[in-house]
Amino acid sequence: MKLIYSQLQTFLPDLNVKPQKLRDDLTMIGHFCNFYEEIDNEVVFDLDIKVNRGDCLGYYGLAHDLSILYNLPLVLPQPLAYPTSNYSLPIQVTSPDVTRVMSLKIVHVKNTTSPEWLKKFCEIHKVNSINTIVDLTNYVMFMYGLPNHAFDTSKSTDNLIWENNHGKSTKFTTLDGTTIDLYPENLVISNRGEVLSTDLVGGRNSGIEINTTNTIIEVAIYNNVRIRLDSRKLKIVTEASTRLEKDLDPELIPSAINRLAQLIIENCGGTVGSQVFDYYPHPVVAPVIDFDPKLPSKISGITIPEDFATDIVAKVGQRPDITLPEDLAEEVIRFYGYNHIPTDQPLISKDVPNITPKILYLIEEVVGAVADLEEKPKNMEIIEVNPENIDEAKPVVAVVSTINESPDFKSIVKTPLETKKTSKKRRKCKKGSRRNKRTHHCRKKKSKGKR
Repeated sequence: MKLIYSQLQTFLPDLNVKPQKLRDDLTMIGHFCNFYEEIDNEVVFDLDIKVNRGDCLGYYGLAHDLSILYNLPLVLPQPLAYPTSNYSLPIQVTSPDVTRVMSLKIVHVKNTTSPEWLKKFCEIHKVNSINTIVDLTNYVMFMYGLPNHAFDTSKSTDNLIWENNHGKSTKFTTLDGTTIDLYPENLVISNRGEVLSTDLVGGRNSGIEINTTNTIIEVAIYNNVRIRLDSRKLKIVTEASTRLEKDLDPELIPSAINRLAQLIIENCGGTVGSQVFDYYPHPVVAPVIDFDPKLPSKISGITIPEDFATDIVAKVGQRPDITLPEDLAEEVIRFYGYNHIPTDQPLISKDVPNITPKILYLIEEVVGAVADLEEKPKNMEIIEVNPENIDEAKPVVAVVSTINESPDFKSIVKTPLETKKTSKKRRKCKKGSRRNKRTHHCRKKKSKGKR
C-alpha cells in the first residue's frame, strides 16, 4: 500500500518526524515499510499490511496506530450538518450478506475534471482519474479503507435494492466495458429492472459522468465470505474487493460517508437531497475482555510497566481482530517496542509443571535398551512394568535382564516397529516352479517355446 506523508497529516496535523524515522517506526509497530521515495514533491511510503489489519488498508487505521505511538491527537473532519429533509430514499436490502450500508442523495452538483491534487493522489495510488466525483470516491476509500460507490440517479433512479442475484440476470457490463457472467448467488445492487453494480465493481449503466447532476452515494460492508466467493467466481480483484474481504469496522462508515459528502459539495457544489439511509440490522457488540496488565510482561519475558499496558489498551479501543487478552497483550508489546526485548540476555523464565505422560518414559527406556542390546546380541528376558508405578523423578534404568547368550537375539526380542515374521520354515516350491529372488514368492516356470 502507498502512503503519502502529507495526506497522513490530514488525520495527524501535529505529525512532524523525519521520513527515515517514520519508515523505521512503521516497521517496528508491524507495518513493514519496503522503502520511501519522492514523487511530485510528495514523500511516499510503500508498506506491506498484515492480513488481519484490514483497517490499515486506509490512512485512518495507520494514523490511529501512529497517534498511539507518538501520543498525538487523532483529528477527524467536522461532521456535515445534514439539512432537515422529509424525503426518505426508497432503498431496500434483502440480502443477508449486507452487514451495513449507508446512503445519501446529493442534488444539483456540477461535476468537473478533477483538481490537480486529486489527480496526483490517484496517480500515486495507481488509479485512473475519471472525474471529480468518481475520484473522490476512490480518495475516501484509500483514506478510510472503506470501499464506496456513487450512482447517477438519472440512470439508476432512487429505487436501489441490495439483493442476491438468484438467476435474475446473467450478463453485466462493468464501468470499463467488460462483460461478465453473473451466477445465481452473486450479491448485486439493482433497481428492480436491471443490475446496476455488483459487490465488487460498478456498472456502466449507472456510472457517474461529467454531466451528472444528481447522485446517490453509498458506503457498505458485506459478508467477507461472500466477497471472496464472488471475487473468485467472477475472477475480479479490485482495490474494493481487497478491502471488503477483510474484517472491517462498520462503526467507521458514518465518518466515511460524511467525509465523501463534504468533499463532493466542496468541489462540485450541490446540497444534500435526502435523509440518511442506514441499514444496520446487527450492530457490532464489543467483546468484554478480562485483561491482566501483567500479561504483556509474562508473554514478552521483559518487565513492561502495568500503567503503560493499561494506557495502551485504552487507546487501542475496539477492533475486529481483537477478541482475546493475548490480542491486547500483543498490542501493548508492539507499542512498547520489540527493540526493548534483549537478544543477549536470558528472558524471565518460570518453571512449568511436567505434563509428559508416564508411559513415554517407559517407551523411551525400552527403545534405548533394545538399541544398546542389538549391538551385542544376547538372550534376553522381558520384565513387565506397570506404567502407573513409574516415578517421574526416577526414570526406568532397566526393563530387560540378561539370562544366557543366544546366537539368534532378534528371534526373541523385537522392537515395536519391527513387523511380525512367521516362525515357520520357508516351504519349498513345487516341482515346475521357482522362487522369485525379490518377492520370494513361488512362480511357475515359463515354458520355452519352439523357435
